[in-house]
Amino acid sequence: MTAYLLVAERQRHVGEEICRYLEELLVKATLFTKEDDFWASLSLAEENQIDFAMIDFSLYQLDLFNPYEEMLSLNHQVPLVLYNDPYPPPEERAVYWKIKNRHYFTSLMTESRTKGLMPVWKKIQDFLNGEINKKVSIICQPEEDEDDNPLPRPELFCARHGMSSSRQKLLSYFLSHIGESLTTEELCVQLWENANPSHTKSLYTYIHEIREALAKDSSVQLKIQHEDKDCYVMKKTDDTSMPVYRTAAEYFIQKKKYSFNFTPKDQDYMKKWK
Repeated sequence: MTAYLLVAERQRHVGEEICRYLEELLVKATLFTKEDDFWASLSLAEENQIDFAMIDFSLYQLDLFNPYEEMLSLNHQVPLVLYNDPYPPPEERAVYWKIKNRHYFTSLMTESRTKGLMPVWKKIQDFLNGEINKKVSIICQPEEDEDDNPLPRPELFCARHGMSSSRQKLLSYFLSHIGESLTTEELCVQLWENANPSHTKSLYTYIHEIREALAKDSSVQLKIQHEDKDCYVMKKTDDTSMPVYRTAAEYFIQKKKYSFNFTPKDQDYMKKWK
């Protein structure tokens, strides 16, 4: 059995661990970190030469690029596993992979072909749900221990509010950097790998939608604040640190919540200008 695996360069070490495990299952695995090489190799391979391919879900925004549709454009289709996809429950991921392949490839992907892969896919599912899950991506990390203000699971939160995978990816990044000041350029690079005016405009829309969803969801105690020029920070709403105000109006709205005491250090200076 043969498999191709595509991961981001920053996740190469994880891809190598997955490949080592596939070898234990007697699956000859080839690792790719460059998308063009991966798709070109699939296109040039002979029919039935590759038993299945694996792609890290977090590599793509499915509303902009769908790997299943890209596979359809090739001369022949290879069963595709989008691992690290947060939507199916951990114990149902192998079945989900089978359903997705049958949905997209219909008659081209016979029942016998996917059925023959299920034993291997179930073992891959269990492997990915184990310790390696912590290394794959922030998108699928196990839930942290509950506290008084638990963090939401991005995939569940976005599904509840009807938000796409691109918004989920942005929310995941904010959640992994709570309390940190993030520039618009950094956020754009995380979403699109580069920053330009078009991306910045889309980013503002994404942040606005996430802010609205956070404000409406009483089960979540989080907010995204604009900080300095082109910087944002996510905080818990029970954060008692000094707030940042963009306008005087914001200050007066919150004035009752905070009191400020100004004590001059140089009394002689104050008397001079009194």
